[in-house]
Amino acid sequence: MSAKPPRPFPAWLPDRPPSILRTTCFAALTQMKEFLIYVVKAGEKAGPFTHEQIQAMLASSEVSLGDSAWASGHDSWKPLHVILGVSPPEPTAKTTADHSASTTKPEPAYFYISTARLIFMTIISLGVFSSYWVYKNWRYIKERDGLDISPFWRGWFALFNFHSLLKYIKEDPKLGQRARPAYSSGWLTFGFIAFTLCGNQLVLPSMLTFMFILPAHNHISSINQASANPPDFSPWSFGQVFCGFFAPVLIFIIIAGSR
Repeated sequence: MSAKPPRPFPAWLPDRPPSILRTTCFAALTQMKEFLIYVVKAGEKAGPFTHEQIQAMLASSEVSLGDSAWASGHDSWKPLHVILGVSPPEPTAKTTADHSASTTKPEPAYFYISTARLIFMTIISLGVFSSYWVYKNWRYIKERDGLDISPFWRGWFALFNFHSLLKYIKEDPKLGQRARPAYSSGWLTFGFIAFTLCGNQLVLPSMLTFMFILPAHNHISSINQASANPPDFSPWSFGQVFCGFFAPVLIFIIIAGSR
């Protein structure tokens, strides 16, 4: 009688695994076999796909590791590389460039400042800031369109160049198909000149000249805010500080010396 072959596992284990162990193993194998993945392609859910199908789709660039995916055992949609348990894709040069372009703020159109800054600076500068506003916008136009003009002198003689500036901003063909503002360049210029000239005697009217700038200012703000990537406000500069603090002092000195 031949000897019984030795047991391939310790003697304390039974000849056959208990039924619960067999059931658990079978369930695990079945789950592995039926591991199906859903992905989002072109904005629509597609699938289910097997692991092999997903690998083939990755190889043919039908899907990428960054696409949204879902599989049994996950509570939400996640990137495909998370579902597969692999490393995330390396960013390409194009992706990096696109990201940089989307996060880089463009240059603002015209002299783009907040309404509060416009009003505050005009008041504390006794109206001098209005001339600075004219200068800054003519300077933008000169640099953008290559005009042979002197922005400084156009700001210095703002009374004579205010109307042409408002008209240029209103009819600017380089602002796309945006609706033109409804303000009247003529009436705004009339008010601006009247308040500026009266301000030479009473001071207060010149501090209110911002009222005749506001319509064009609001149009400039709407242009910049309508951009897909809105720019930041134009930064503070020495010219603005000079208008706000030194110009009023000089004006008072001149007035006091003339008495």
